[in-house]
Amino acid sequence: MNSTVEELGKLKYSLSLEVSLDEIKPTYNAIYRELKKTKLNGFRPGKHPKGWLDKRFKAAMQQEAVDRVIPGYMDDALQEHSLRPATMPIIQKIDFDLKSALSAIVHFEIAPELPKLNYEKIVLERKDIEAVSAKNISEELEGLIQREEVLVTKVGEDVKVEKDDWVLINYEGTIDGEKFTDSTATEMQFKIGSSDLEEFHSDLMNMSSGDEKDVELALPERFGENAGKKAIFKIHLTEISAVKRPEMDEDFFKKFGVANEDELNEKVSENIKSRKTAELKSEYRIAVRAQLSDLYDNFDLPEELVKYGQEQVKRELEQASSEKEIPEEEKEKKTPGRNRKCENGFTHEIHTGLDW
Repeated sequence: MNSTVEELGKLKYSLSLEVSLDEIKPTYNAIYRELKKTKLNGFRPGKHPKGWLDKRFKAAMQQEAVDRVIPGYMDDALQEHSLRPATMPIIQKIDFDLKSALSAIVHFEIAPELPKLNYEKIVLERKDIEAVSAKNISEELEGLIQREEVLVTKVGEDVKVEKDDWVLINYEGTIDGEKFTDSTATEMQFKIGSSDLEEFHSDLMNMSSGDEKDVELALPERFGENAGKKAIFKIHLTEISAVKRPEMDEDFFKKFGVANEDELNEKVSENIKSRKTAELKSEYRIAVRAQLSDLYDNFDLPEELVKYGQEQVKRELEQASSEKEIPEEEKEKKTPGRNRKCENGFTHEIHTGLDW
């Protein structure tokens, strides 16, 4: 494979690729063999209309070149020329046939070369990582336990719905004897005392599995145009369940790769400390990014990135405008210019050499 690079203008480059016939021939042959197996109605196996194979080969090979061949060789060529695209490379031209090499021209843009960053100008407030407290560990452990909780059906002769039970119901509602939107539902499961279907909670209390009850209630807002109207609901309670907490036993500890509660507490503590460390690093990164715009003078940006950024800002402004009216002068302030520096919202994408 041979490649040459031409500079087209500020940050713009053209990459010419030529893959020799010896290199590309196996790909040509593989595609041609697959096409020869194609069965066409009205033609004997292996027979096709005149010129059909060549036409189909052209289309199939072009797709193969775009999807796999050119990207592979392009990566090698970019490394050879020490170029790193900042925008998606666009294939401008492809030439090939069964008896000649494959050639292509690709256009792309690179990121600008920024002056070496003066780290002494970045001001950060040093913060210590918060110590992991017993309360932190207890809350984290409780979260682990809750994730392992399961619902178990309550059984017995006198089992009735109590607060914090989970119920499974079917219901059918009518207004003046007529069904309405969302008036019927089956196998609705929710917790008594939660905000889910809370209009039914008080009437479900003390009911037993299999019981049915007619209740009258004012429809809540979730019923839309019928909100506030009186409706009659026939409720059928099919199941009552309770939350079962896991036992802190060998099987429980094994799930978390520990032998006992002490090891689990230690592992939880390490995880909390790791998370607190990551949060502090993230806070530092945000503080650094906020100062970057003042450390560089204006510089050119890849046009495609600028266009993408402008379109994204425009979409966000249109969405914001539809939800809440924004004055035109405010829109103008927020609309990015062509060669503005970091306040345009794009420069944070450019690699600065910072590694956290």
